[in-house]
Amino acid sequence: MNRAKRYIGILLTPIIFIYSCTFTYKKSNKNTIDTYYERINSYSERFSTYIILSSEEEFEVVRLNVQVDSTSFTPIESYKSTKISTSEINYIEFKDVTRGAIGGLLMGFLGGLVVGFTALALSPEGGGHPDMSGFVVIYGVLIGGIAGMVIGAIKQDRKIFYINGTLIE
Repeated sequence: MNRAKRYIGILLTPIIFIYSCTFTYKKSNKNTIDTYYERINSYSERFSTYIILSSEEEFEVVRLNVQVDSTSFTPIESYKSTKISTSEINYIEFKDVTRGAIGGLLMGFLGGLVVGFTALALSPEGGGHPDMSGFVVIYGVLIGGIAGMVIGAIKQDRKIFYINGTLIE
């Protein structure tokens, strides 16, 4: 039983670390402010969108339109169109459960594959049962894939675009 706990720990650790990552973007000299805002506007059509203001208020929004001087959006809570100064926004965050689950599934499969082959290498007879040696790898892949998918769905795929300021958590 201790061996199984060790394999599960080995499997879950990289998945948790990989899927606690967040992709962050900042305005830079490579792209102009207009193209940066165009990218934000296009992401808002495909992902769940959250605006975090400098005052630490957070809104889940739809119909986001970021411009250099002002930003218009519709908060899901009130569903009333709102327009604020872009300088009031700390950052905009995009979340996607599906992409997080798919990424977690793939990483879980890979982690399970590594753990399965490691277990097979440590015990070539499948833990004392020669007929079960292939199943060690299959079980590792299945358990890793399921665990990775659940963790990926919980953590979600996150992209943060800084407008003004720094990340507040």
